[in-house]
Amino acid sequence: MLKTVLGITGAITLGVISVAILLQEYPKQLACEVIQNGVWAPNGAVCITESCYETGTCRVHTFPAASCGDVRIGDRVSRVVLHLGEPMHSEENRLYWHWDKTSPSVGVEALFKDDYLISLDCKAFPFTNQ
Repeated sequence: MLKTVLGITGAITLGVISVAILLQEYPKQLACEVIQNGVWAPNGAVCITESCYETGTCRVHTFPAASCGDVRIGDRVSRVVLHLGEPMHSEENRLYWHWDKTSPSVGVEALFKDDYLISLDCKAFPFTNQ
């Protein structure tokens, strides 16, 4: 009986702590996405904005193709890199991303003209190709 009560009490305490953390982080995430037009990185509890492109701090994303739907033809290269993360490599006016963080294969290819996206090939998520 005592173990059950302690188990329930522990679960309730953990739940209350989890809700408190979410309530603390959500306003920061909302401000990041709405006011700063950025992307919230929950693993570091930081807001990443387009300036990450110039500073090289956009981070490598675990699954870049999952964000292909957030990218539009006409977006600046800084906006594309914000959403897809640091590319694995580039050639002239093309940027390439892996399928996922551990894959050696190209999963996303973006073509730019004058720093603006003109073509996006998202092999991993072909229904988002533009």
